[in-house]
Amino acid sequence: MRGLAGSEDNTSEGSQIGSNTVGTHKDMGPMHMMRRYRLGTMVVAGVAAVMALTTQSHLASADGLGYDGLPPQELCGLCHGLNGVSATARFPKLAGQKRAYIEKQLADFRAGRRANGGGQMANVITEISEDQYPEVALYFSQLPPPPTSELEGDIDPVALAAAQELFTRGDEARGIPACATCHVETHPTLSYAPHLTAQHPGYLEKQLSDFKSGERANDATGTMAAIAQQLSETEVAALAAYLGSMPRPAHQPGAKTDATGTTPATGVAVP
Repeated sequence: MRGLAGSEDNTSEGSQIGSNTVGTHKDMGPMHMMRRYRLGTMVVAGVAAVMALTTQSHLASADGLGYDGLPPQELCGLCHGLNGVSATARFPKLAGQKRAYIEKQLADFRAGRRANGGGQMANVITEISEDQYPEVALYFSQLPPPPTSELEGDIDPVALAAAQELFTRGDEARGIPACATCHVETHPTLSYAPHLTAQHPGYLEKQLSDFKSGERANDATGTMAAIAQQLSETEVAALAAYLGSMPRPAHQPGAKTDATGTTPATGVAVP
């Protein structure tokens, strides 16, 4: 019958097509086999990607970034090191840093008074509650001081000597006070002023440059900007190198300043 014949013809065609399409590896050409191999690889990779995304989506919906329940200092330690000694100058060393200074910077990042180049702190600060700031600051402030940085061979000895003079004595002719006036532990009423010694020179140079350009402006009175604007690039680099090579004093308790960012005793704002 015609219908039956048509059925037989279709079956025959289907068999032929199936034979040409599937066949055996012996019947396939090299290019055909390569296309099948690539297709199989893509399928496997696609399945793996979907499984990975599903797993990540589940974790994200359950635990956010996965930091819930961890001590806040462990989150900070991802960049700054749990020992407070960061691996690169992009992140400052926090070991042995003044507690009040750390608390102030955390508050400034949250309030938008300070930002960093990559914006990491603006995101990370949202993972730490404000009532955890004292815990973070206390943890890092009580760590042993970080190691110093070695002076590089291309540092001009004259510029280095001038940097030491700026730190210890300042420059009266330009109205620049000694850095040590605020940035040493012996002034407990200036506890918002950070330790500068044993810091990454690259980090210090970046902060001085930012104060000079106005990119960093979380100094309530503009003292740091006024000082930085008088320093040449050579002075900034030499000062950063000198400070990085000097040891940081061991932790000593210091008085906190009030909420305005000025010290109750002197009324001087610090960065």
